[in-house]
Amino acid sequence: MLYGNEIRRHYYLPKTVIVAPRRSARPTSFTESITVANQAACVLCNSHEECMYSVQSSDGWVIKSVRNPYGALTEHQKHAYGYQEVIIESPAHITNFSDHSVYTIKMLLDTYAHRSDALKKRPHIRYVSVFKNNGPHAGATLQHSHSQVFGFPFVPEKVLTEVEALAHYKQKHGNCAICDVIRTELTDNVRVAYELDHAIALCPFASEYPYELLIIPKKHSSSLSKLHDDTKYDMATLLKMSIHMLDMQKLDYNYYINDMHHAGTHTYIRITPRIGAPKVFGGLEMATDITVNSVPPERAAKEYRQHVGSLLPAQHYAIAK
Repeated sequence: MLYGNEIRRHYYLPKTVIVAPRRSARPTSFTESITVANQAACVLCNSHEECMYSVQSSDGWVIKSVRNPYGALTEHQKHAYGYQEVIIESPAHITNFSDHSVYTIKMLLDTYAHRSDALKKRPHIRYVSVFKNNGPHAGATLQHSHSQVFGFPFVPEKVLTEVEALAHYKQKHGNCAICDVIRTELTDNVRVAYELDHAIALCPFASEYPYELLIIPKKHSSSLSKLHDDTKYDMATLLKMSIHMLDMQKLDYNYYINDMHHAGTHTYIRITPRIGAPKVFGGLEMATDITVNSVPPERAAKEYRQHVGSLLPAQHYAIAK
């Protein structure tokens, strides 16, 4: 299928994207090598920081969250107050996220929910951000698979904008915008990468990044901590399968949990591969906040399906149960 250039608007946010496939940069064109770190010197393999939370097995911890010793925010700084934790995803020196089992990723989602809820109860904390940087172009400085948690004494402007946009959409249409997105995308069926019983992975209509992906629970929920286990298993499966493609292409990426804990919001995971990074944003993006995306989301969704279609459900979903 041929795709022409097109100006697109976000589903409900005041955000414009130019989809320009003639400037295409396919994942296979990204060939920069990354130096492998010395495992013996890995600070996460040998972490002695204060443990804030852990998931245990008979052999010891499986996942643990520790204080970030290099945090930009701490509870002891009056003018940079906040909390930062590093979630170490495995005691083994795993560098590819997709090497985790679905069960481990589901426990990781449980850990995200636990730490988010715990930090929200701390004095003066108004918003908690949970995210993962993978690779130097995505801001990661350590190869050992890990995630981060930030607790802020304010709600970031970007989050406020989305909460307000969702509220405006509901007032105008009477529905949750993201619930409507799910219905629309399932009907169109051109940007859906994968669908399971309780969750869906799709490339948004106005994707800012090539191969951007949203993983969304089908049932409306404002928080990861409110999701049933079956939904988290499905989201873990979709997360593993999606990142498997990025790991195989050795692409850097970020993902974050959009968890606003507001009645009118709908939680989701957003994955943003960093293809062509660090030159993702040029003068146009800086001057206008209009992003140029060289890979149409319709093509991205098709490539996700082609890459991992053979893995679902036998190899991945079966082990989730």
